[in-house]
Amino acid sequence: MELEKEIIPQWETFVDTLRKELEEYGALFNLLDEQQRCICARESESLLALCEAIERQTLQCNQLRKQREQSISCMLDDWGIAREFASMASLIPLFPDTKQPLINALVEQINNNIARIRQKSRQNQLLLSRANEVIEHIIFTVQPQTVKTYNRKGNISLKANRTQGTRIRTSV
Repeated sequence: MELEKEIIPQWETFVDTLRKELEEYGALFNLLDEQQRCICARESESLLALCEAIERQTLQCNQLRKQREQSISCMLDDWGIAREFASMASLIPLFPDTKQPLINALVEQINNNIARIRQKSRQNQLLLSRANEVIEHIIFTVQPQTVKTYNRKGNISLKANRTQGTRIRTSV
């Protein structure tokens, strides 16, 4: 009975960590959704601010993922289970019966959110890449002497007519 009293806060902490992680992944997805809207609406200033917010949110999600992993690690140590042999699915049966459905649902939702985030990120990356191609095409149409090169940082640099020395810089 005394052991159960010590373990219960561990479950509650773990479930709270999962809930926070799920919430933060949801917030990240919403930011990516807003980013997509800004890309399609050509709102470049909003897009820049969103990129910074997405970066901050990604860091927050990574911190919570590390907290979850640390929490799992502590529980595995307490149970005497080797970390390399434990997956989240294999750990669920070790939780109290009343907690298993909740933990299973939270883990499933986190995994679904991660898949949705990856998909939305790929979509946004493709949209931005396509927008960059359109801009390059417009530049080449307006200034046919423009030459595409790469600078030392690996960014694309469009150099106009050599006699004018004008440089147009775009980032990929």
